[in-house]
Amino acid sequence: MKNNTVVLTTLNSAWVTPNSVLDLFLTSFKLGNGTRRFLRHLVIIALDEKAYNRCRIVHRHCFALRTHGDADILWFRDPFTRFIPDADFQIACDYYKGSSDDMENNPNGGFYYVKSNNRTIEFYRFWFSSRETYPKHHDQAVLDKIKSHPYISEKIRLRIKFLDTAYFGGLCELSKDLNQVCTMHANCCYGMLNKLNDMKIMLQDWRTFNSLPLKHRNVSIFTWRVPRFCRKSDIEPKQGLCNSHGMRISHSHVWLAGNLISDNVLLLIVDFFRYITGNVITSIPLGYNANTSDAGDIPMFNKVGSCIDV
Repeated sequence: MKNNTVVLTTLNSAWVTPNSVLDLFLTSFKLGNGTRRFLRHLVIIALDEKAYNRCRIVHRHCFALRTHGDADILWFRDPFTRFIPDADFQIACDYYKGSSDDMENNPNGGFYYVKSNNRTIEFYRFWFSSRETYPKHHDQAVLDKIKSHPYISEKIRLRIKFLDTAYFGGLCELSKDLNQVCTMHANCCYGMLNKLNDMKIMLQDWRTFNSLPLKHRNVSIFTWRVPRFCRKSDIEPKQGLCNSHGMRISHSHVWLAGNLISDNVLLLIVDFFRYITGNVITSIPLGYNANTSDAGDIPMFNKVGSCIDV
């Protein structure tokens, strides 16, 4: 990973109390294999004042933004070796059908890998405009509606791939082999406390697995004890509920680790793509408050490449 890479994720006040989702999220980087180094590149986007204040206590790089969202991805391995080189847009799944090309896969906004190019810029514009076609659907449901649209496959010629749950798993469909898992998403879970408790169990399981002697890990049948609190019988998906989201920016690539959960965020992604492809973004980022006493600590989005001292 290049030194000017930036990892972004978003949090609101509900996720930042001590020993809650934020702490579990940061802990997963420290416990994962080869993931601690990402912390030096991580910028946490705080969606309200409480989240921003808590971020300043536990992490070095914080940014204030007014929108809505959360973060519920645990990182256990560097995922880059599992991405498909020739794809423009790669997304995790709730349930994987066995082929990265199968459009019947169930996309989940918990994890994206996106190359910034003209095809993906136009794709995000189309995705954003499609909210008017499906006004009662949240962004992930809209994506599921348009993923096979001829405009995407024939006009834009976007190369879409779906990520295997063997490596990018979740509570819907587990990454069963802990020797292979890269990330685990607390998806298919209704209720914040249920989500938090199962994330804690996942971290405990990961610690236990890594405490085994190497020879036992390689042949171990050890597996996750989740879902426990997020039992599938209790899952009740509702329109408008949002999953986690975040972004990684490195020259011509953008990696989105979660949901694009509002019109503002979708527009913001397009602006990021324009910046990465060479167009200068001169507007102040959404949520930036020039009057705040902390304004000097908040990096401009059009300076995203320099907002981390590496």
